[in-house]
Amino acid sequence: MEIIYTKTSSQGNCTIIKSGEGEMIAIDAGIDYKKVDKEIEYSLYNCHSLILTHRHADHCIKSKDFVRHGVSLYCPLEVVSTGSVKQGYNIHIVRDRQQFEVDGFKIVPFSLIHEDGFKIVPFSLIHEGGTGIPCECYGYLIQDVSTGEKMLHCTDTQCIPYSFPPMEYYNLEANYWEQDDFYDCLDVIEKSVEMRRMRSHMSVETAADFLKKQDLSKCKEIHLLHLSSSITKEKREQIIPYIKEQIGRTDIDVFI
Repeated sequence: MEIIYTKTSSQGNCTIIKSGEGEMIAIDAGIDYKKVDKEIEYSLYNCHSLILTHRHADHCIKSKDFVRHGVSLYCPLEVVSTGSVKQGYNIHIVRDRQQFEVDGFKIVPFSLIHEDGFKIVPFSLIHEGGTGIPCECYGYLIQDVSTGEKMLHCTDTQCIPYSFPPMEYYNLEANYWEQDDFYDCLDVIEKSVEMRRMRSHMSVETAADFLKKQDLSKCKEIHLLHLSSSITKEKREQIIPYIKEQIGRTDIDVFI
């Protein structure tokens, strides 16, 4: 298994994974197909399946570009019911913990959760958008059938309250530093934006805490996703050393 492309931000998200047999799948389509294709040396013709995490535009707005090239969609029901993608597409609905197999990969979707006050809501209606209305969002456990390698992909969630078997690859959201408290500084960011970010995105510290609870004995790479543009260059440079220090593994490659 190889993660050959990943670009994640509030402006657009897309990850391309290549199996040991050379087959590809895409996770999220918030970036133009032609741009992604150019970045991976025009080999995106090997990608036949697109898996969406949720309906927000930065994750699915470019789905039509992929569909035009014969790519099938695998997505939560809400992506279809809200009209985020058109009914005419080749769509397969994913459901919590119901495994499916595409293009040399076994994939298990699982509902991410959102903390609503002191109440944990163990349901897929978790990730809030600007309207404050929850939306259906999934993480994915992915196994390369040819090599047996596993990958965990989770983004746009406040936390991940699960333990997993040892993985070779982790793609985890690390949207903001908890140490950077913007809430009382309106000159930097709107309070409503800051509150939504804390409710529906995972911090660098939370990502580190999650990793510390996992068995990292097989881990090769950690990719940190969806970093906020509010993180300064100085703070960005601190993220990788911080993660390595927290997990006590300087030998693992960490990417942002």
